[in-house]
Amino acid sequence: MNSWTVRLGMVLLWLGTTLALFTREWWAPANALERLDPANLSFGAWVSLGLTLYNLVRLLMTPRTPRGSGPTFREQLEARRRKAVPEERNPELDFTRPADPAP
Repeated sequence: MNSWTVRLGMVLLWLGTTLALFTREWWAPANALERLDPANLSFGAWVSLGLTLYNLVRLLMTPRTPRGSGPTFREQLEARRRKAVPEERNPELDFTRPADPAP
């Protein structure tokens, strides 16, 4: 899953929340609307609309690259390993060889 899909999911999530809060008089039971403060719900609807627009802008600004257009992650790692400078080994700290016999 790439970032474009996640951002599209966030846009749809906040759009659904926004639509649910703005249309609550049509679908919510009457006793639920009496118990909830309409000012808080309206504020929440406007905040969710702002988050919807924010995520929509992020979604539209994300460049979509077709598959296979660039090096894969594995190819990038292999190129980085090939460029790496080998370290000089200190024979005093080489614990892979057998120990010298005691005198």
